[in-house]
Amino acid sequence: MDFALPRGDYMARWPTSFFDLHTNHTRAKVYSGIPRVRPLPKVSGPLPLGVKALLDRCAAYDLQHAEMQDFVAFEFLYARLFGAAVRPFLPAAYMAAASSARLPLTTQRAAMGGIAMHEQIADTFDPEEPSFFPEWDGD
Repeated sequence: MDFALPRGDYMARWPTSFFDLHTNHTRAKVYSGIPRVRPLPKVSGPLPLGVKALLDRCAAYDLQHAEMQDFVAFEFLYARLFGAAVRPFLPAAYMAAASSARLPLTTQRAAMGGIAMHEQIADTFDPEEPSFFPEWDGD
């Protein structure tokens, strides 16, 4: 969340190696569009194309880098990054990212197994904005 939300100097706090520094720069670039669309207003119908592209790009990045263990973790993070209005679109973004040809087959299987059928086809989603935003304490 530190890469998309204004929460201090994440580039000074997170890197522990050159690889981490490079990864953080890449993640910051991928997430850079989020502040412009956050919080996402309630949408009836499809997401605006620019928001959909941003959501899909972020989801693909996170799944390609094994950042998400399952859909629950994905939904937790993305509801905080984009706001509650994105929840109805998260199953599709997750499944699209999980089926990417760039993912190793074992990662694809694990990611697709990480979302239950009821989460894929839910007809209602929690409209409440998240209120808990965890922070790293530095230890």
